[in-house]
Formats: sequence, structure tokens, C-alpha cells
Amino acid sequence: MDLLSTCPEILKEQPTDLKRKVQNLQKFVASVENVAKLILKCPRVLTLPLSKVRSVVGVLKENCMFKTAQVQTILTTTPVVLLETPENAELLFQYAFFAMGSTREDMVKAFLFRHKWEHIRSRHMFLERRGMYEPPDKTGKTKNPNPHLRDILATTTKDFLTQVAFASYEEYATFVSLLEQEEETDVDTSDMSSSDDDSEDTEDKTDEDTDDETDEDTDDETDETTKR
Repeated sequence: MDLLSTCPEILKEQPTDLKRKVQNLQKFVASVENVAKLILKCPRVLTLPLSKVRSVVGVLKENCMFKTAQVQTILTTTPVVLLETPENAELLFQYAFFAMGSTREDMVKAFLFRHKWEHIRSRHMFLERRGMYEPPDKTGKTKNPNPHLRDILATTTKDFLTQVAFASYEEYATFVSLLEQEEETDVDTSDMSSSDDDSEDTEDKTDEDTDDETDEDTDDETDETTKR
């Protein structure tokens, strides 16, 4: 009853389709018990097309290169990842892996895919700009140990500020606001650049058309002179 009250859309599914979806999930999480845990945490999974589930799992296995056991853990503890687009799931992984230097094991423990991009980036950038998070080198290593990913992401704002960042709520709120403004400025700048490129392309096209017309007029004059 809890399941259906949380996600009544399940009632619109055909019994045969539900059975196929459960069987498909069982292939990825190994047991019926794990399927039950997954569905109870995220009932909407039963309304997803099979192709959607397979594409996200494919990204976790092939693009992100999580081990089979790690994928099972991700799906049973963080099934909301299946609601993400494959591209967004890979984006979260790439940010944690390349920008933060986190290992796959760290990501699983921190429930990485349970968090939104804005949450991950704002907490990471706040620590980095305060000199409390060292960017990894090309090999993914740092001179000094960084705070654990789980402590950064899977904590309340209060615990994050008092136990990890050692900052006030006002400092963090101001930073998040400034970070949002930076992102808006970057988007505006990108849009302007695109507009400039489009304008240049239009001008180039106009010049080419003008040159073509001039060449045609010149050819016509030459033909008339030859005939005379």
C-alpha cells in the first residue's frame, strides 16, 4: 500500500510488463530481495522503459567502469540514479573522478548519484577556494589528504559546515549565491559568443554571395564583349 500510494502510476502498468521489469532489475542486483529494496526506495523505477534502465546501467558499467558488485550496491542504495539521463549520470562521475580525484569506492560510499550536480559542485568548490581541498594532479593524487567524499556530500549542511568546512552558514550561503551568479555570467557569455559566431557566419555567407554575383556579372560582360 505504501508503494502504490507513493507511486500510483504503477497501477497503469500491465502485469506482464511489471514482471519483465522486475526480472530485468534482478539481472543487475542479483536477488529478488535486492529488487524489493530498490523498488521500495524508488517506486518510479517500475514506470521506466526497459531501455532507459539498461542505458543507465550500461553507462555505470562501461563508461564509468564500476565493478559489477559496485553497480549492485549503487542500484540498491541509490536507485534514483536510474531516473537520471545516462549523460547526467556520467557527468556526476566525471566531476567526482577528475575534478575531485575521488575513487569509485569513495563514490559508492558517498552515495554520489543520490546528489544533484549543484550540491556536489558547491560543496567541493567552497572547500577548494578556502584552501581546504587540494586539486588532484594528472595521476589523481594530492600532496595532502582531502576530506572524505562522504563527509562532503552525505552530510547535513550543519554538519558539513561545523565538521568539514569550519565555516558559518552565512559564509556558505554567500558563496553559493556568488557561484550561481558566476554560472549565469558564463551562460550569458557563451550565448553572446554563439551569437557573434552566427553573425560572422552570416557576414561570410553574404560576402560569398556578393562575390558570386560579381563573378557572374563579370562573366556576362565578358561574353557580350566577345560576341561583339
